[in-house]
Amino acid sequence: MLDKIANGGEFDAVAAVRVLATELIKLSAALAELLPPQEEKQVAPTLAEVLGNSRLASALAKAGFATVEAVRNAPDDDLLAVSGVNEKGLAQIREKLLL
Repeated sequence: MLDKIANGGEFDAVAAVRVLATELIKLSAALAELLPPQEEKQVAPTLAEVLGNSRLASALAKAGFATVEAVRNAPDDDLLAVSGVNEKGLAQIREKLLL
């Protein structure tokens, strides 16, 4: 059937799709065996995930503190200047970031 498909001969389209799908699966499996395994990329947790508080994370992000590292490196006064961050919020931030 592959010869008919390749050479433009007559063939049943449904059967041809099945044959091609089967061949594609075989090729994919063979290729997977030849390639080295890919490492899964580590995704850093979001600020909301680390803080456990999406409202607080959103307020920080709007003020330019979009990453855990940015918040971790910010002085307390800068974080307290963010609308929506008070002493209680700052304490939560420092506790969650283990600072």
